Amino acid sequence: MLSIAKELYIQGIYHSQRQSVSDSMLAILNFDFAGETMLKAVLLNNGGTISRKEGFKSFDEIISDFKTCFPSIYTNEVNNIHKLRNEVQHHSNIPSQQEVIRHKNTIQLFFNEI
Repeated sequence: MLSIAKELYIQGIYHSQRQSVSDSMLAILNFDFAGETMLKAVLLNNGGTISRKEGFKSFDEIISDFKTCFPSIYTNEVNNIHKLRNEVQHHSNIPSQQEVIRHKNTIQLFFNEI
């Protein structure tokens, strides 16, 4: 899972450097996917689960479980990236270049912390 998270992050960097509308949107998607994949990898590595009887846990449940096993200073920012990803994916909101760069840096710091 770690190699997948890294590849998603690298793809996000590629898109963040292109600076077109679609690339900015794809960058946010990739950064969110990378962060969520890392959250799940840490949970699974620490004996946690990402599913329940009815299916997969929600992102909020994953964040909550993650906070109990790994108190990261970046958890709230990872959650903010996820919210922005929802806005981009479901409402076609276009992230600013500043948002793209900020979230790229946040995911890098989050990965470094872990």
